[in-house]
Amino acid sequence: MGSFFARNHYGLQCRRLLLCPTTDGNASSPRRTGHQQLGRFTNRGMDDRRNARLRERRKYRSRQNPKLDTNSRLQCLYNIMLLPVKNYTARGFLWYQGESNLFNYQIYAPMMTAMVQLWRNVWETPDMPFYYVQIAPHKYGNSRNINSALLQEAQMKALQTIPNSGMIPTIDVGDEFCIHPPQKNVVGLRLANLALTKTYGLHKFPSTGPMMTKVEYS
Repeated sequence: MGSFFARNHYGLQCRRLLLCPTTDGNASSPRRTGHQQLGRFTNRGMDDRRNARLRERRKYRSRQNPKLDTNSRLQCLYNIMLLPVKNYTARGFLWYQGESNLFNYQIYAPMMTAMVQLWRNVWETPDMPFYYVQIAPHKYGNSRNINSALLQEAQMKALQTIPNSGMIPTIDVGDEFCIHPPQKNVVGLRLANLALTKTYGLHKFPSTGPMMTKVEYS
């Protein structure tokens, strides 16, 4: 996704672009958030049964491989992947995550808002652009599992609480059997158009993909 974003961005702006990816599989938003911000969300919106299962799973992983347990600790990615690059000049943030937060979608919007505020404080740029990807459709469990739709809704609500933010949807490029949409070029292009429009003022491009505006029931 990042390479397609950079390719489209450079092709139209003709300026050098340095990407500093901080990627990690199955990473939830708390793992890229600081200790003080996390304290506000402890035990809020959590399913006790789900938390119990997660604790048992982490104990099992810890016995199998202690390194996996270390990587699962909250805020570890913030400390080891974001803080080391804080002295780089940044023009904005791109964010693509959400699948690991299906079980606590109720607090996703305020949690991501706190995370973005922290990042902007670290870079001392309170209005730094923050553009993110709405999670793609995927078959999570059975047909009664609507948590992914509820998380998508939470991601839309975050637009109202995060100033100078933008979101691109992937509702039309998802895959039922693959959690990561295969059309990374579409995702990268949409992010590039969003940045070129909102940050660089090139208004001849559509700033987002398809966005739902209303629903009618008959």
